[in-house]
Amino acid sequence: PFNFMRLGMLLERANQTARVLDVKYHALGPTLADRESLAESAEWLALLRSCSGYESFFKQPGAQLAGPAIAGFLMLEQDFPRSVMYCISRAVNFMRRVRGDGASPIGERSAFALNALNDHLAQAAIAKMVGVEAGIHKELTHIVEECATICDAIRVDYFDPPIPRMTELMTKGSIAQRQS
Repeated sequence: PFNFMRLGMLLERANQTARVLDVKYHALGPTLADRESLAESAEWLALLRSCSGYESFFKQPGAQLAGPAIAGFLMLEQDFPRSVMYCISRAVNFMRRVRGDGASPIGERSAFALNALNDHLAQAAIAKMVGVEAGIHKELTHIVEECATICDAIRVDYFDPPIPRMTELMTKGSIAQRQS
């Protein structure tokens, strides 16, 4: 149960961080570091505070108050517990614990989806996302959708597995025999 709780918590946290960043993106739109107004900088600081990242962000060497830097920190920082990358990489570890060491097919679909998102984030670069029109929004939407897909796959794999056709037929047959 502990591993499932941690797995769920990490997926939810990654999802919510991505959503908060996306709301910021929609509120102000894409901003460039050299063109940010004082109000936009205050919004980015508020976002950092809402994710409990204010102190962690500014303890980084060379941290500068700029939208792309803060978005990159909240998305891809591997040592910040509320960043999307941190949460997804830790979720992969808890998925391994849930599945165990055996080669059981149970959980295979959800583990594959989670590993695919982790690999995608490991190859991501915030500079590439910022340089493209709507790049951050597209990436955040992808993360939110993938988190939903992973959660649904976990539900199907572990809590609501489909009944195999043969078992279903056997069950119907035994019910019909009992009713006669």
